[in-house]
Parts: sequence; structure tokens; C-alpha cells
Amino acid sequence: MRKGYKGYSEGQVVTVVIGALLIFTAGIFLGRFLSNVPIWGAAQPMVEKATPAPPQPTEAPRAEGLTPTPTSPPQPTVEAKPIEEAGGVGSLPPRGEEDAPVTMIEFSDFQCPFSARHFQQVFPQIEKEYIAAGKVKYYFRNFPLSIHQYAQKAAEAARCADEQGRFWEYHDKLFANQQAISPENLKEWAKELGLDMAKFSDCLDSGRFEQAVKGDFADGQLAGVRGTPSFFINGRMVVGAKPFESFQEVIEAELGKSQE
Repeated sequence: MRKGYKGYSEGQVVTVVIGALLIFTAGIFLGRFLSNVPIWGAAQPMVEKATPAPPQPTEAPRAEGLTPTPTSPPQPTVEAKPIEEAGGVGSLPPRGEEDAPVTMIEFSDFQCPFSARHFQQVFPQIEKEYIAAGKVKYYFRNFPLSIHQYAQKAAEAARCADEQGRFWEYHDKLFANQQAISPENLKEWAKELGLDMAKFSDCLDSGRFEQAVKGDFADGQLAGVRGTPSFFINGRMVVGAKPFESFQEVIEAELGKSQE
């Protein structure tokens, strides 16, 4: 018999090699099998499951030309009452003839840019075509938004001016100088209008009309006002700083009803 490696016969060497290969191959299969079988007490790799993202709150579509009332958290929807049941025209004097067939009520904020746009671009046309013609009686109600720093105090100042019969002049002054509204200028403009400054300052500093302004705001919310400016034309709601033609359409329709 021929001798092989280190004195082993060739047959023995072949047997050893084949045996080693079999053990190696069995080890591979056994390792793969055990890797797929959980072992009690052994830590298993954790597979993180994808968690669906929580639904994100959606913002209701905003009416064009409207500064919405800030709500945090969102408030439940409440059915609006007719404006006649929500304070009606309020307590400030109207602009126009007492017997005008159409009543228009504006809920507004002296620091709202859309309210200022309405005052500058649309209100003059409404005044010329309808208020001066005795067809529309125009009322103003305060709806100061919390996002505007001086809106509440500006509304109070306008009411203080009303105490001296100068509401509309002061109203116009506020909107014409919207970017400059400040506590100091509220008094400066009253002085420019020739108001009794002792009475005006006492009224403004004391907060005499704070609750009246908040009452306007509450009435507006009750009537469905959700931002500024908002309008009621003979009870029909128009939302946002619309072009003149949008108001004209509603006013003409209401004038037509009054002639039937």
C-alpha cells in the first residue's frame, strides 16, 4: 500500500478530506437553519414597523379678501343666527338717510388690510352711488381681531369720538392712516379733528367702551362673522373685500324687492 501524507495511506487521506468537507457543509446548513429559528431567551432583532403619520389638520378655504378670525384650538361649528337676532345694526350712527330702503352693516377691524382696501377702493363708490343717493343706510360694527395689536383700542377710540358726534370722521382718519395706528396717534388724530381732548383722553384711558366693542365682536360671531371685513345687506351676508360690482349686484337686487 502506498503511503500518503505523513505516513497515512491515500485511502485514509481521501476519507479524512471527504469527512472534513461533509462537516463543513453540514455546519453551513445548520447555521442557516438556526438563524431562522427563534431561540427562547435570546434577543431577537427588532424590526420597526412603519407607523402611518397622523392626519394633519386642514385649514378651511379662506374667502378672498378676508382676514380670518384666529382660532386655537378649532372651535365647533355653530349655526349662525340672522343678523337681526345678533344685535342688528348696533349702536353707532349710520351713514346715509334714515329712510333708505337698503341697510348695509359692515363688521370690520381698523388694522385689517382688507378692511382698509374696502374703505379705499370700494366704499367711495358705494357712498357715491347709493348712500348719497338715499338708497343705502350704512352701519359700522367693530370686529377687532386678536392678531392686530391696536385694533381693540382703535375701536374704543372711535366710540370715544362718537361721544362727541365725530364717529365717521374718526373712522375715516383711522383707515386713512392704518399703518400709523398707535396709542399716541389715537389721541393725536382726535386733536386734529378738534375734539375735546380732556373728555376724549378720559374716555380712552378709562376703557369706557371696552365692553361695547367686545359686544360688537360677540354679536358678529353669533351672526356667522368669521373674519374681516364681512357685510350684511338687508340681512344677506357678503364676505371679504369684494369688488364694487359684487356689492352692486346685491344692493340692486334688494332695491328691486323694495319696489315690488
